[in-house]
Amino acid sequence: MPTDRSFPIPGEMPDIPGTEGWREMYPAHMVFSNTNRKQIEYERSRFWFQESLHVPFALSPLDCYSHDMWRLTLSQSNNRTYLVPSSKGIDHRILNGYLYITAHPVEDPGEGERRAELFHKRAGHYYQNWPEIFERWSGRMEKIVADMESIQFVDLPDTEPESTITDGLGYGKSYPLLRDYHRFWDVIYLSWQYHFQLLNLAYGADAVFIGLMQNLFPDASQRVVGQLLAGFDSKLFRPPEKLQELARKALDWGLCEQISACSHWDEVPLRIESTVEGRQWLKAFEDARYPWFEMSCGIGWYHHEPTWNQNLDVPLNNIKRYMETLKLGKPITRPREEVLRERDRVVTEYRSLIVSESDRNAFDQLHGIAVTLAPYAEDHMWYCSNYEHAIFFRKMRDLGRIFCNHGIIEDKEDIFYFNRYEIPEVLYDLCSGWAIGTPPTSSYYWPEKIARRKEILSIFREWKAPPALGPAPDSMTEPFAIAFWGITTETINNWLAAKEVKPGEIDKLNGFPASSGVKRGRARVCRTIDDISELKVGEILVASTTSPTWAAAFQSINGCVTDIGGTCCHAAIVSREYGMPAVVGTGYATRVINTGDLIEIDGDNGVVNILNRV
Repeated sequence: MPTDRSFPIPGEMPDIPGTEGWREMYPAHMVFSNTNRKQIEYERSRFWFQESLHVPFALSPLDCYSHDMWRLTLSQSNNRTYLVPSSKGIDHRILNGYLYITAHPVEDPGEGERRAELFHKRAGHYYQNWPEIFERWSGRMEKIVADMESIQFVDLPDTEPESTITDGLGYGKSYPLLRDYHRFWDVIYLSWQYHFQLLNLAYGADAVFIGLMQNLFPDASQRVVGQLLAGFDSKLFRPPEKLQELARKALDWGLCEQISACSHWDEVPLRIESTVEGRQWLKAFEDARYPWFEMSCGIGWYHHEPTWNQNLDVPLNNIKRYMETLKLGKPITRPREEVLRERDRVVTEYRSLIVSESDRNAFDQLHGIAVTLAPYAEDHMWYCSNYEHAIFFRKMRDLGRIFCNHGIIEDKEDIFYFNRYEIPEVLYDLCSGWAIGTPPTSSYYWPEKIARRKEILSIFREWKAPPALGPAPDSMTEPFAIAFWGITTETINNWLAAKEVKPGEIDKLNGFPASSGVKRGRARVCRTIDDISELKVGEILVASTTSPTWAAAFQSINGCVTDIGGTCCHAAIVSREYGMPAVVGTGYATRVINTGDLIEIDGDNGVVNILNRV
């Protein structure tokens, strides 16, 4: 175990040259302080780990909004609504554009016992009525996306139309613009409340079942626990399934060669629309786009990551990969029946080893709850990480165009350099300037301020953010940090040890055995959707974390390795559903493995061996 158990202390770290004043970009409550004594005292006493599962790069000010939202709603759900016995809230801070979080466990055993009684009563209501509640939740999310789509930001006219008078409205066009902006955010606030209505219960059910398995079977690996929870269906699997259908139709209708010859989507219609089969295929492609191509090409939470609908080359490349796999005689669909059979076999095997009837009843109950709740975790990623964000970024760009029209910013994309608390003030100023007949005051200084923020963020993107900050705990016990982010005592020790070794000297990595199997292949280190487009059949994906949109590649590759994540992370879930070996939470695979390296992934034991470097 490393003797130096401390990571950099945030309050003691100097600003990166050229980024002075960066803190004003973000909400004050979201940044580490370097001036306030009381705040610094709190922050330096905590262990913070980089939230690279969702934030692998520097945040623009407006993209920060989603993390600001879940700072409130996750913690509210854990600590005030359900009173999770072992876990309170998760605090957030930004350092040089990167998000760090610290988990607050329940440390007093007495408090844990008091919370447990309330938690079982409240969570029990949801677990006992889950199908009905989940159906209601899904309907609410459909209404959320419909409400978001219905809101239109309309620019201010040069003169009020005569109908303002003849219809006796009593208000001018500035009112709908201000009203609809605030209404839009009301919908977003509600969405994030719904986001965590069920999410922590779903992950909590996993965490409780994992804890039971660890007590009953201390030698059982995380891979085994994952197998016991596999085999479910989710809306998040619909987008790749639509691409699989399109790949099969292209093969059945004799269109593979023509489509495969196209490097970009714009070439496809020109090649195939002259035939009946080609026109039918193009119609099937168009029918699949809404809503299923509202998938992000990245993680889903960032304005610079286009959706499939914005970059149709992405679904095209995945269709081409599926066609190639089909030509090789390999399956392209999830082997769900096979996964379910294996799950049932493992469940029966472990259940037969339980001697106590009370333990067997607990196993049956907790396993049943975890399996029942499993689809929610991925469904919420479809609605919250992809569909809603696709709409959010479109609407913000619509508002950005209005700001451009009035000289406040130079490009619609510049709106993402405001944080969410600044936009209402700018919007009011715009409406006031329009009413008076003068340029909005904001137009005098925001272009220069945004140019400065762009400079700062360009420097932040080159910074190598440390994996953690502050004093490392001797052991990590917070269940959500372990199950979701994969932050275990071993992970922390690996990070500490990595400070003392050079990447080229490492030939073995350890992580969570997330999905069973042993495979060899050439590594493909992927950080962006452009990297994913280069992924070849039979390669092993190596990434900091995985995006839901990358699932379309999972049936063609030999395995998956990630820096961060636990048994319940997306990479682990999808790998199990596709029957593909995976090791997650290695800590720093992307730093020590290079594209082209020959590696072996052991998903049974959580080991990655680097066999030959390029």
